[in-house]
Order: sequence, then structure tokens, then C-alpha cells
Amino acid sequence: MKIIKLLRRALFRLIILTVLLSLPLVGTTNAVFYDEESSLANNFSAASLDFSLRDTSNVVLTSPFFNLGGFKPGDSQVKALRVKKDGGLDFKYDGRFVKTGGEDNFCQALQLKAKLGATTKYSGNLDGFILTPALTIDGSGQDDWEFILSLDSNDPALQNKTCQFNFVFKGWQTDSDGTWGFIDEEVLGNIVASGDWTAPYVKIESPSHSDTLSGAVNIFGTVTDNDPHHYWLAAENALTHQSVVGFPGVVNENNSFTNRLLYRWDTTKVADGNYIIKLEARDSAGNKDPDLAPVPNDPEDPLDSVDWITVIVDNPPTQPTGLTIYKGHNSATWVGLGCGGTTDDTRITVKWNSNPESDIAYYWFGTQFNSHHAKVYPPASEYHGNMTPGHNPYYYTVIAVDTTGHESPISESCTLLLTQPSPTPTEAPPVARVVINEVYYRGGSNAEWVELYNAGNAPIDLENWTISDNDSTDTIITTSAILGPDMFAVVVGGNNSTQVIASGAMRIVLSNAEIGSGLNNSGDRLTLRDSAAAEIDFVAWKGFVAGWDLEAGVTESIARKTKGVDTNSMADWQVLTTPNPGTNPHPSTEPTVDFTLRSDKHAVSFQVNNIKKFKTLSYEITYDAKPVEKQIAGTINLTNEDSFARNDLILGTCSSFGKVCVYDWGMTKITLRVVLTLPNSQTTEIIKEIAY
Repeated sequence: MKIIKLLRRALFRLIILTVLLSLPLVGTTNAVFYDEESSLANNFSAASLDFSLRDTSNVVLTSPFFNLGGFKPGDSQVKALRVKKDGGLDFKYDGRFVKTGGEDNFCQALQLKAKLGATTKYSGNLDGFILTPALTIDGSGQDDWEFILSLDSNDPALQNKTCQFNFVFKGWQTDSDGTWGFIDEEVLGNIVASGDWTAPYVKIESPSHSDTLSGAVNIFGTVTDNDPHHYWLAAENALTHQSVVGFPGVVNENNSFTNRLLYRWDTTKVADGNYIIKLEARDSAGNKDPDLAPVPNDPEDPLDSVDWITVIVDNPPTQPTGLTIYKGHNSATWVGLGCGGTTDDTRITVKWNSNPESDIAYYWFGTQFNSHHAKVYPPASEYHGNMTPGHNPYYYTVIAVDTTGHESPISESCTLLLTQPSPTPTEAPPVARVVINEVYYRGGSNAEWVELYNAGNAPIDLENWTISDNDSTDTIITTSAILGPDMFAVVVGGNNSTQVIASGAMRIVLSNAEIGSGLNNSGDRLTLRDSAAAEIDFVAWKGFVAGWDLEAGVTESIARKTKGVDTNSMADWQVLTTPNPGTNPHPSTEPTVDFTLRSDKHAVSFQVNNIKKFKTLSYEITYDAKPVEKQIAGTINLTNEDSFARNDLILGTCSSFGKVCVYDWGMTKITLRVVLTLPNSQTTEIIKEIAY
């Protein structure tokens, strides 16, 4: 074994020596080098980057995240979003808005607030949403977000628009800049649609606030909107809030309209008083602004869907009905004569039905000579009279007057024939007739005075007569004071006892320092009563009583146009620039005629004044109706009257009960001819014309 080892060594050395000795003999030679290294027992593994978008219950969210319809200004919605780490790698992430459809202006108008916990990370326009800088989730963490979407702008151009968009969340490994390495991306789709928020505009065009209404009234209104649905029209009593029956209430209407006739209201079906008319509207989206019932201080503005007005219903009384004539004055022995009958007794009683209105102040009982012959005060609805033979046929009428002075249509006349022969004419007994003839109320208690005038043909004693203003009453005089025919008396307060009056006039100084409580410059009334407290005359000024609008200046008085002429109307009066206590320098002894056409042009009225000296009056009204000329005529025997009137003479034909009238047409001119005859048969003719 040892020998073998020695031989091997010797052989190895011999080979080495041979190689060394042979190298100089070799020009070029090639050599190959080789090395191999090994790493044993190595182990490689790969981690994942994954996250998900969930709700707070860890349920994975699906699109659409925001899914909103009918979105309006002021609306908002809150949604919760959890970014949850599902993979093994920690990661950074961001988020951004990506528009996928809809209108740009609506997407730009939407507002978004993104809060991570209690910290706001973004607040601004939706289309500008981006989370920067990126946020990091490590460990087994998660981020809980609150997204709040809202619309603040009320620009009408944003109505009925859509915005479709994605929220894109991108995550990447923490040692990357997001352009390489592991990346995950999650997308949530959204859709938001705006609604209609412009409320309808409404307005009651007619009547106007505070108007006074009567009869049938047309109510016009306006409702405008892009998509109207219905309006509501109603009325109620302003005091009791009781609804007026008959108003349309809710009316479905999907078209806008301007100044349309909405309802024709018959105001005669309700009691006089204040009423509220209301108009409201909603559109198809349910918009109404303000969304509440009308209130008394409802502002009027271009977006207002509620309008209301307060109006005053003030109708004249209805026509009195049921006139019936009875023979005699004693109800125990009355004999019914009806209308159109005959009697041999000059004593009659005329009865009629009481009017249904609660505001009747009195009735005018009328005769063929004067439709305003005598006042009858409720609850009475009858008049006891005596016929004077020689005036067949006799007819009687009634007019109802309410507290505001409105007169009803005159009733149907009730006629009667007296079978007694006409008496032998005798001279009428003299009678006194005292009127308030002139009033100076502007001078204060030191200068005010009232002028009385006896327009009759007999003297009268003023003892214990009274004069009253609206507040108090004074006895004119407590001793005998005779006021002769065509004589003046001037009544003054104690503060004005030296008032200068015309020569021949009677001065009466009241025991009170002033007349009544002092005549009121801003409106008052005077009433003259005799010793039995019967009303003799009355006057008012500055609208203190409806229909009496006289107004004197500081140095002026109010006075009758013609002394003693009294038709119970403001038309008898005028304002005098130069007061005349105790005289009347404006006498008018010639007859005058007032001829008027009613406002609806269906009737005429006339009044003839200063006719005391005449025996008869004939009148003839002609007008060129189509197809033939028409005429209204009559003759009256006068008995010392100062004036004669005919009111509401219909230009046409009415039914027997006056309920239906057919009016004439085609007229161009109406002519009144009045002929007055003196006892000596001399005549005076007056002609008046009205252009139709």
C-alpha cells in the first residue's frame, strides 16, 4: 500500500516535470475555467394589496352610492363609506370625482363635504372633489368616511337636470409613488336628478283689496308656473270665518293663465260685511310658497303662491214685496182691499212684508206724488194714511233703506180707486214748514251758528224744540218764540251771543256755550226736532253720514241752494263762499228740473223744484228706441208741493212682479218735457235732454 502511494507521487511529479519541460515548445493553447455556487434551503413568498368600500356594517357597497331624485335647493343627504384593508400589504390611497353623464352646470352646483371621523378632508363643489395628500392604512386598519351631498343654489336653470358620476378610490403599496408596484382601484357609481322648486305665482287681479262690492261680481286671477297642477279659490266672512258657499275650492288646472275669470260671485246671497277672498296654487312637484294658509300680512312677491284680499260686501236691500191695502186704520176692523180694488173710505192702511236684511234703517212710503213721502221705521211695516178725493187712481210704493243709505229697488205699486166724489176745492189750511237752511260749522264755538227758515205759510212756535249734533242735544228755547212764514232764525251758542245777523231775523242764544258738543269740522250731523221730539229736518257734512259729502272751507258755510227746498237729499245743498246768517240772497222762485240717467242706462229719474204756485204738472219722456219711438207720460194735480219727483222710470217693459225686464235699445237721445199750469191756466214749459 505504501509502495503504491510512492509510485503515485513519483508519477505525478514526472507528469509535472514533463509539462514544464514541454511549455516552451507550445506556441498558443486554450484554457476553460468553470465555477458553480449553490444556496441551499431558500423559501420565497408574495403578499397581496387589496381593499374594499363598505358601509359601517361592513357590507360591501354597490353602485349607485348616491341615488337621488327630485333634489332641490336646501336638500342634503349623508352617506357613510368605510375604506377597509382586505389584503396583507399596507397601502396609501386617494379618491376623486369622475363625471360620466348629465349636465355640467348641475354637477358644478352640487356641493360635497367629505369627513374622516370628525375631520373635514374636503368641502366644495362636487366636480372638484379629490383627496390629497394620500392617506395611509396600515396594520389591520380601516377609515370611516361621511359624505354629505347638498344643493345650495336656487337657480331655476338647475331644475330637472341630472349628474352621473363615479367616486374612484385608488390604493398602492406604501413604498411606491402609485405608478408601479401593487395597485388596487375601487369605483362607486352615483346619479343625482334635480326636481322642480319654482312655486306658482298667483294674484287676484279683480276685485282689489278694500273694494266695496254689490250684486254679481266677477273674480279674475292669475296663476303662472312651469308645471301647474291646481289652484284653490275660496272666500270667508272676515268676522266669523265661515266659508262662503258656492266658491269653486280646488280646481285642477295644468296650464298657466293670466287675468282669467275664475268665479262670478253673487254677493246678494251673503250678509253685508267684510269678506276675505283667497287664491292659492301648487304645481305638479307640490311647490307652494309660502306653504301655509293666507295670513293678514301676506307679502306680495314674485314667488308668492298665496294671495288674499279683504273686500266689503254692501248690497242695497232687496225690493220690498207683499204690498196690500186695508180699509181703515184699526186692525180690529180692517177690511182687505188688496191691490187694484176700490173703497169708499178715505182712511186706509198699507202693509208690506218686512225685508229680510238685518240692516234696514227705515222704509220710504211713497205715493203717486212722491216716492219718498214718509219714513217708516222697523219693526213697523205699515203706513196709515188718508186719501184725498179727486186723485184716482191712487198708488203706493215702498223703498227699503239700509244703515249705509242704500235704497232698494222701488216696490211694485199697489193701486186703489176711491169711489167718493171729488170734494169742492177749498183753500188748503196754512201750515208751517221749518228747515235747517244754512250751517256755519268752521268757526269754533265762538263763531258757529245754525240758520232755521220757515218755508210754510203759517207761523210756528219754537218753544221746547231741540237741535242735536252727534254727541248731545240742546233745547233751542224754553219760552214762546214764534217764527213767522218766510222768516229766519239764527241759533248760536252762548259763546257767540253777539253774532251779527241780518235785519229782521230772530236771534236765539242757547243756554249752552256751544251748539251740541261743538260742531265737528271733520264731520258731524245736525237734527232738528219739534216739541214732541218728532224729527223735522237733518243735515250732515264731510261723509259723517253716507252720501252727505258737503265740505266747507274755513270761511265758508253750507246752505240750501234754494231756501226752503227740501227733498231729503244732499243735492238740495251747496257750499257758500260768503255765509249769510239770517237771510238767503239766492232766492229761486222759477221752477227747475233735474233729469238723470241711471248708471246702467236702463232707467231715468227727474225732479221738478219750486212748483208751489202751480196747479198741475204734466210730463212727457220720449226716446228714439228701435224699432219705434217710445213715450212715458203722466199728469199730476199739485197741492202746494215744493217739488215733485219720479225715480227709476224703466226704459222698457217689466213683468207684473218686476222680476224680469226687457229693456229698449238703440236710443241716441232722451227728451223730458215738463208743463206746469198756474191756477189762471198760464203755463210754463221746461225741456231737458240726455244724450244716450
